[in-house]
Amino acid sequence: MLSEKNQTFSIRMLIRSGWLLFSFLLFMLILPGQNLHAQENNANKINYTHSHLNPGDALMLVGYFDDIHYIQLYLQRDDDLWEGHVLYPDDSLSFNLEGGWTGDTDMLLLEFNDDGERSGLWQIAKEDDHYKALWSNKSQSVQIETILYDDLWTPDFKKDYYKQITDFQVKVEKSEVQLSILENRSGVKQITVKNPKTKAVIQSELVCLNKSCTDFELKFNQFNGYGKSSLNGTIHKNTLTGFFTTEKDKVLAISPSMTAIRETRLQTELNELYSITVEYPVLTGLNMPIFIQNKVDTMIMEIKKDLKENGPPETDQAVAERQKMFAFAWFEIFFWDNQMISGKWTVQKSWASAASSHTFNYDLEEELPVNFPDQFKNDFDYRFFIDKYKKSESQKLLETKDLLLKNKVSQCVFPNLNFDENGLVYTSDFDTIFGELEIVIPASELVEQLKNKSKLKKIFVK
Repeated sequence: MLSEKNQTFSIRMLIRSGWLLFSFLLFMLILPGQNLHAQENNANKINYTHSHLNPGDALMLVGYFDDIHYIQLYLQRDDDLWEGHVLYPDDSLSFNLEGGWTGDTDMLLLEFNDDGERSGLWQIAKEDDHYKALWSNKSQSVQIETILYDDLWTPDFKKDYYKQITDFQVKVEKSEVQLSILENRSGVKQITVKNPKTKAVIQSELVCLNKSCTDFELKFNQFNGYGKSSLNGTIHKNTLTGFFTTEKDKVLAISPSMTAIRETRLQTELNELYSITVEYPVLTGLNMPIFIQNKVDTMIMEIKKDLKENGPPETDQAVAERQKMFAFAWFEIFFWDNQMISGKWTVQKSWASAASSHTFNYDLEEELPVNFPDQFKNDFDYRFFIDKYKKSESQKLLETKDLLLKNKVSQCVFPNLNFDENGLVYTSDFDTIFGELEIVIPASELVEQLKNKSKLKKIFVK
C-alpha cells in the first residue's frame, strides 16, 4: 500500500516531471566543451581512426534514449568508416548513421533520415563497462545524454520500461512488517516499511549492498521492541530471502511471503516531429485494462490535437529541430492495493507553460469511479465541511512571507482530489516554479463520518 507523500510509487512524479523539464532547459543552455558546429561542418574532413577497443567489424549498442525509448545502434566498419543505423523498435523509427572513431575512446556519428536530411549528431565516449552518448539535433536546440551498453557483453539488458512495487509480509519471530519494494529495470530504488495492522510507516535507512540494490540492509533505530536492529535481504525474481539482526547481534530467521505486485508502463509515440509519452498503471479485471487503454489513447489524441492547434507550424526546419516538441504524462500514485487505486496524471508539454492534471480514483473490485460524497453518512454535510477545511488551510498557507508563493496560493483552488492512508489530498496543478501545492484533510477528521460500507474507512489510518 502507498501513502507517504515522500514515499509514493512514482516518488512524487511532480519532482521527476519538474526535473525533466529542468534538464531539457539546461541542455538548451549548456553546450558541451567541443564546438559541435565546427565538428558537423567538418565531419567529412575528420581522419577517422579505428579504435583498438572494438577490434571486430560490427558493433551493437543498446540503451534508453531520454531514459524512455529503447534504442539499438548497429554499426559496421568499412575500412575506417563506420556506417549503420539507430533503431527505436517500439516506435518503428530509424535513422542512418555515418562516422567513425576520432580517438581511442571517442566516436562521432552523423545522423540522417531516410530522405538524406541530417537530423542529428551522436558523440560517443567509451567509459569503463559502458558508453556515454550525447545526442543533439541539427539546430542544437535539444541535447540528450544516454548511457549505452555493448549488447554482446550485456545480453540481460532489459528491453522495456517499467516500474514495479512488490509487497512482502515479513515475520520476525512474533513480529510482522510489510515491505513495499519499488524497483525498475536498473534495480531497487526504495523500500517502505509499515506496520500491517496500523499501516503506520516504520522509519528505516536503506543501505544498498550491490549496484542494483537487490542486496540490501534496512537499519532501524527502533523496531518492535528490538531496539537498534537491521534486516538484510536479497531480492531475486519477486522472491525475498534474508535474516534479521537484533541490537545484541542475535541473528533471527525471517519468513517473507509476497502479497502483491503492481506495475506501471509507458505508451509512447515518437517520430521526426515530436514525442509523446504517457505512463499508466497496469490493472487487471474484466473492464479496467480496456478502460485504461481508452484513457491513454484519449490523452494522446488530446495532446496531438493541442500540438496541432498551438504548436509551431511545420517548416523546413522540422527535421533540424527533432525532439524539440514533446509531451509527458506522468502517473503519480497516492494509493494502490487490490481494492482501490488513487492516482493523478500530470501532463506537461514543451509548447505550453502550464501543466494540466487528470485524477484517477477507482474501486477496482466494482470497477467504478469513487463517488466521494457517497462515502459519508447522509447527515454529514460533506461539501460544506470540505470547503471550510480547504479555506482554513489556504489561510495558513497565506501566512508565508514569500510574496510569490502567497500570490500563487491566493489564486489556487486545489481542484484535484485524491486519497491515501492519511486522508483526502487536494492538490494544485503542477507548476515549474512552485511544484505541486497540497492540502491534506486528515483521516482523523473524517473516519467517524464515513459509512460502514465505505472502503475508505478500511484505508484511513485511525
